[in-house]
Amino acid sequence: MIIAADIGNTFIHFGLFDQKELIAKFELSSALPRSCDEYFIFLSSMLIGKETPDASIISSVVPSVTDPVRLALKRITGYDPIIVGPGVKTGFNIKLD
Repeated sequence: MIIAADIGNTFIHFGLFDQKELIAKFELSSALPRSCDEYFIFLSSMLIGKETPDASIISSVVPSVTDPVRLALKRITGYDPIIVGPGVKTGFNIKLD
């Protein structure tokens, strides 16, 4: 299981994936500042009754939210999430400066 977080200016969209199948999705406002503990509690409550994810990945356009979400996902999975950004091998060729 993988949990993915897409951190935008208005919402954080989370998706729980088993292989290529989306098992669950949920969202949270990104407008309010929250601690990693608050994100952890939210995510833990959304995962009740589901298998615990063993990996995570984050894409973000809000740097101030990225680190608390990263820490919460690390607590849930036990591993640092992959953070999509420059230098990450995604298989997509980005030909913009």
